[in-house]
Formats: sequence, C-alpha cells, structure tokens
Amino acid sequence: LFSWNSWWHGQQNANLCMTASDILTIRTLATRPNVWPLLPQLSSNQSGACVAPEFPTKHIVRFQMQQDNQLVYDASGVGISIATIVVDADTNAVDSGVIELQRDNDRSNYPVKSQSTVLLEVRNGGIRGNDGLAENDRVSITNFTYGLYRHDALVNGTIRTFLIPSLIANGTITYANGATAPYTTLVPLVSNESYSGS
Repeated sequence: LFSWNSWWHGQQNANLCMTASDILTIRTLATRPNVWPLLPQLSSNQSGACVAPEFPTKHIVRFQMQQDNQLVYDASGVGISIATIVVDADTNAVDSGVIELQRDNDRSNYPVKSQSTVLLEVRNGGIRGNDGLAENDRVSITNFTYGLYRHDALVNGTIRTFLIPSLIANGTITYANGATAPYTTLVPLVSNESYSGS
C-alpha cells in the first residue's frame, strides 16, 4: 500500500519539491480520505517556489481485503480495504477505525475473455482507461499479478457483489514534469456481460 516515505523519496530523486499549493493538497488528503490517491504533481526544485515539506500527522492505515488468498481491487485498481485505521503520528495512538466483515460468496462458472482481448485491454489502460493521465504522461508496466475485482451491480432490484478474477498490471506513471507515481490497473478475465447486471 501507499507509503509517504517511498513517494517523497521518488520525488526527491526527480529533483522535485513541495510548493505552498502542494502543502494545501496534502492537508486536504489528510482530512478527506475520499479524495485519495490524488497526490500533488510537484514542481522542480529550481522553480524558486519550494517550501519545507509537510506530511499528514494522522496516517490512514489500510488492510487490503483478500478472498481465497487473492487481493481484492476496485475499478480504479486500488485495493479494497477490509479494515481502515487512523493513527495519530504524534502520539502513536489509534483515533478511529472501520472493519468490514467478510461474507460467504456464491460461485459459478462464467465465460472468459481471450488472451488477445485481455492484452488489448491492458494496452488501453485496463478498467481505469486513461483516467488521470495527460497526453505526455507515460505508463511503464513492470509486473502482472492475479487478483479479484469487486464489482457491485443492481440485479433484479438488489445490490449484488461480484468478485471477478482479474489480471492486475502494476507499474509506474512518469508525468510530463518528471514526477513519478505508482500505477495499477486491472482487466477482468470474465466477459463483461456476465456481471454487468440487469
């Protein structure tokens, strides 16, 4: 999962620094976890706008959901949290937390996509597409894993949760300004019609 230390180390290696605007973004991330993970794209440390770096004093610790020994992801490629704990870094005390109880799942066989279809969807950005990417940003895929995509659909008036076997593509985004960030997307291996609901 995300690490401020790793992120900041990567920014420093790219000769980037925080500006006052970046500090405001980080403070927003600290108070509104629903905007996660929209991290600031930092400026060159030669810009003259650098300020002392700042990080949230309250850290959100997420434990990723697993089912059948496979990690579970949402449509943006971010891990679904089974438990979330807010820790105050000043006191090392837990402020709050939420735990979701796992449920038993029904199981069925569904038609799978062909290898060529899966590879084409990976090249097109997977289920997240080009969301959050500009024309000159570049994505490098470094490894693939398998996991489950959690999809909630309305079926006959009832919300049903599908955990769909998926190919997870992991890598790095290199932004036009030289900054980097982790990248993850996924491609469900089951045909879309099998779980789109009706």
